[in-house]
Amino acid sequence: MKFKKLCAAIVSLSLAGTLAAIPAMAKEPVSVRYNLPESIKIGETLPASMGEYECIAYFDHLDPSQPGIYYHTADEQDLYSMFYPSHLGEGPYASIDENGTAQAIIMFTPEYQTAYAPGKLSFDFAYAYGDGSWDDAPNEDEYISVGEPFTVTVEEPVIETNAPEYVKAGSTLRFTTELTNTALENRDTAYYLDENNYDENGWLKMDSSNFDLLHKIAYLPCVEVVEGQEIVKQSEQDYSNTLHSAETLTFTGTGTVTLKVTYKQFATCWSCNSVFVSEGNPTGEYRTYNPETLITLHVTEDGIAPAPETDKEELKQIITEYSDLSAADYTAESFAAYEAAFKQAKAVFENPDATQEQVDAAMTALKQAVAQLKPAETSETDPEDGKEETESPDTGDENVFTGAILLTCAALGGGSLMMYRRKRSS
Repeated sequence: MKFKKLCAAIVSLSLAGTLAAIPAMAKEPVSVRYNLPESIKIGETLPASMGEYECIAYFDHLDPSQPGIYYHTADEQDLYSMFYPSHLGEGPYASIDENGTAQAIIMFTPEYQTAYAPGKLSFDFAYAYGDGSWDDAPNEDEYISVGEPFTVTVEEPVIETNAPEYVKAGSTLRFTTELTNTALENRDTAYYLDENNYDENGWLKMDSSNFDLLHKIAYLPCVEVVEGQEIVKQSEQDYSNTLHSAETLTFTGTGTVTLKVTYKQFATCWSCNSVFVSEGNPTGEYRTYNPETLITLHVTEDGIAPAPETDKEELKQIITEYSDLSAADYTAESFAAYEAAFKQAKAVFENPDATQEQVDAAMTALKQAVAQLKPAETSETDPEDGKEETESPDTGDENVFTGAILLTCAALGGGSLMMYRRKRSS
């Protein structure tokens, strides 16, 4: 009885130890979930839910017994190359809840801090446990990287125009441009061009009358003739809108005209756009992004694109390659088809007005005709011998004749020998 009790106690202790070990074995490694979109447009902010002080990532499976974590992302400074000033978190430091989760907060106000330049921004979070005291903050080598990086793409804006590739000399064109693939609103450029709305430092004044324009990205369209200034004139220019423009182009001669369309970004906030030195003083430079594109117009007498040049080089090569074929080597029918295709190919090659489609068709027909040539049939008589089969006995007949002679001689010899033996015996 005592032995049974002892065995039961041992089993109970083993089971208890196993159950206690299961949570430790099943504990998942620290991971990160991103609350970010994969791509946004200029004028949009970073957090997916567009609120103030947004959580852009969640750390999961942290140790709940710890008070919190310090965290950072390796590419934090890249924010400044694509977004107006912002920073991650309040420190950044985050407390850990009872489920082992902490939030990475970005101090991003969607109304003011938006993407102003295209590119890719990669987030690669790392963390270190701590109590939030910055006097005892962890060293860089104490941070632990978490999960795979997450990349947000700020899409490239697109400048669209109504420019044709060819225009007629002497004609006019109401040339229009538009900046698309952004999240921006079209505004009047007059406010940004009024010097009275700027202070002595050249920055927009901040007051209740213009507060909704501060931090908002806005552009001044500009169209510049960089080639062909002597054959085109600009007039009736309308650059009064931040996202589109219009003007009249008059073409006075033939040639090539190249236009550079630029949307120049206004510096709408001194603290957002200015580049500062380490002491906090502005350098006079601005962080702006100015989309631009080049437009080429060909001015001709009739405004019609010239016919493309015909490429006959390959046709010339196959005509040369197949020009010396002999009719004696092929059947009459197959050679006649080849000859017709060859003549047609040569006629197309010599035709200065032949189109590329005609050239290609002639090449295809000639290649097919050559591929279908059949060799001429040969005679059964051996051309090299020149003698009839009856003039030379077959080797087999010679062997039979020789064998018959030998058998006759053997028979006569055998008969003579027998007669000689009989005579001696008698």
